[in-house]
Amino acid sequence: MHMNTRLVTNSLLTFLGLVGVAVLVATCKYPNDPLKGNSSPDTRLSNIPPNDTIAQYINVNAFPELTLSWIADDPDGYVVAYKYRWTDYVRGRQINQNPWTTILNLTKVGWDNVIALRGTSPSVSRIYNFLATLGPADTAISRAVGDSLATLRPFAVPYKTGVVVTDSLIGLSRVDLQTPTTATFIFYSPADSNGHLYEVASVDNNDAVDPTPANVFFWTLVSPGSICVIDVAPPPQSLIIRYATERFPGLLFQFRSLDPNNTNDLTFSWCVDDTAFWSPWSAGVTARVTASDFHPPSSGNHRFFVRARNRWGVVSPIKDTIFSVVIPAFDDPLWPRRILFINSNRQADIDTASFKQFYSEVLDSCGKAGKYDFYCLATTPGTARFPDTVTLGKYSMVIYSLEAKLPPFGAAAYQLNSTREGLLGNYMLAGGKFILSGVPDARTSINNYDTWMPAYLHIVPSTIISYSVNTARDFAGAKGALGYPDVTLDPTKVPSGIDSGATLRNINLNYPFGFGEAIYQFDSQANDPVFENQPLGVRYKGPAPIPPQRETYSTVYFGIPMYYANKSAAIRAMRQALSDVHE
Repeated sequence: MHMNTRLVTNSLLTFLGLVGVAVLVATCKYPNDPLKGNSSPDTRLSNIPPNDTIAQYINVNAFPELTLSWIADDPDGYVVAYKYRWTDYVRGRQINQNPWTTILNLTKVGWDNVIALRGTSPSVSRIYNFLATLGPADTAISRAVGDSLATLRPFAVPYKTGVVVTDSLIGLSRVDLQTPTTATFIFYSPADSNGHLYEVASVDNNDAVDPTPANVFFWTLVSPGSICVIDVAPPPQSLIIRYATERFPGLLFQFRSLDPNNTNDLTFSWCVDDTAFWSPWSAGVTARVTASDFHPPSSGNHRFFVRARNRWGVVSPIKDTIFSVVIPAFDDPLWPRRILFINSNRQADIDTASFKQFYSEVLDSCGKAGKYDFYCLATTPGTARFPDTVTLGKYSMVIYSLEAKLPPFGAAAYQLNSTREGLLGNYMLAGGKFILSGVPDARTSINNYDTWMPAYLHIVPSTIISYSVNTARDFAGAKGALGYPDVTLDPTKVPSGIDSGATLRNINLNYPFGFGEAIYQFDSQANDPVFENQPLGVRYKGPAPIPPQRETYSTVYFGIPMYYANKSAAIRAMRQALSDVHE
């Protein structure tokens, strides 16, 4: 009995040993054996939307977009990229089949200029060799970063595809990126029924492509559109120049789209006169227009066009509006530079002929003989009594005089009212140079002193020192700075050369605001402890332009009525002012 058991056991062990040897021999590889072939990757859609054609067709929310997600496995390696494409059908007829687009299977960006890919470090060179097979740097591969499936084709634009750090594979910032396995696609849907076949296939580290791409077919309705509305347009006869400056960004247009289905994904494009010159699509809802946008660039009526595009790529009907502009003649660099001298003084206060002779001699001494015109409000016929936009635009500089011994209380025809402030303000913003002479207490002659002076002359809106209208300040002249000469009063116009009787009435203090600079200080006969050395005149020098742009506006406010100053000092002050405004 024991012997038989021992024989059976030995026989069984012998048999199992022979079987083990056979298995070992069968599974052993020899150096000359052929290598096992690469296995293709397997791609699957991880979310397949229900494809109920009737339900989708009658559903008003069946917008032309679909969010898809996919996964892939490779049994003997790893996935380095994905390829996707789609085919569109309109009313059952195929209208296009788009080529395959390849995207990298990026995992994250760990440092600037470093891209981490799936796989171990030895696989990096293999992956870059794979990139080289996809074509030059401007192919779709360089426009696909992370889960961004970017494409420049107009018939399908991936939407909300995640973080898009840059448009290149280098120079990325330090930010994590998800693998490109999900995206919301927007499809071409021009008709009442549109079909779409989406296919995606994975690519492994041996360049093998999944031979059976995952796919889904679905329907969409026609893409709903938008309605564009223009809310803001420039006022009639607006001044406009060819190039934007730091103070003239362009005429403002503001618009929006009435699209309840799209609130955050709208883009706009606009043009002027000719619809062959549309601006690039942008999410901005404003446009700044200069004369360089006109076709042709001329004064008169022009037409502004704007259109909206929603996230499905549907462009709205064009909305337009007509606006009228004046391009100042001085915007032409070949236009001869000329000065307009506006005299707003009342004839009863200053002899007009003497006043004109005084300033003619001043300007002639500054080399401007024959290059200026006088415009006297007191003798100009008509109710407006002020040069209009077209007239102002013919002059590269305006000198405005508000000089008088008494403040012109009640003399509205000679004051800067809101209309005139607007005309002069627009003139300066468009690049016109401006010098203001005087005035005894500017607030009695400038309607919106507290807003107009800081906005255009860079002067603090309110004086720091309070005063009484009848206070005599013992004014004897002004101390110059920044190249401006000291100024004393002409004794033939102001007795004794000192305003001890307050005939000039309240020379106003003017403190620089913003980039303004003080050019004159109060000089009293007896060194008045309140007003002595307080600022009177202010200049603002605009930055130098970049050719071919015209110089931006610059201003000078003397702060004292130069007509009452000694002529030699007035000439030197005017010469410095003309230099400051580059005239």
